[in-house]
Amino acid sequence: MGENRNLAREIARRRVAFVGAFLSLVFGFTITEEISDSVLYIADDAALLLLGIVIIVLFLLYRNKINEMDLKRFNNIAAIIFAIGLIIKIFAIVIEAADPDALGDDIPSVIIFLVFLLNRFL
Repeated sequence: MGENRNLAREIARRRVAFVGAFLSLVFGFTITEEISDSVLYIADDAALLLLGIVIIVLFLLYRNKINEMDLKRFNNIAAIIFAIGLIIKIFAIVIEAADPDALGDDIPSVIIFLVFLLNRFL
């Protein structure tokens, strides 16, 4: 009974990571709005786009793996990627703090990345 519950929890975490990957892509596509700004303003959005693609590729590689160890491995990798995304966005907030137009997507994405990290550990 407990093993099925753990497996169901890991499958649910994998689904949340998949949703997080798509949100990362959405935040990454804001690169078009900052294309005329500084290269540093574009770098965080490009990095998020890349991280979202990496999680989706990992999801496709692990889609047929339904044992608990493989799911935990995927969820741990996704948590590391979300932590990297969180660090990138915090760094972006520091850099873009002087320009409120460039800062628009950074604070919501930090909150969302925190929620995805909490999902992994709670």
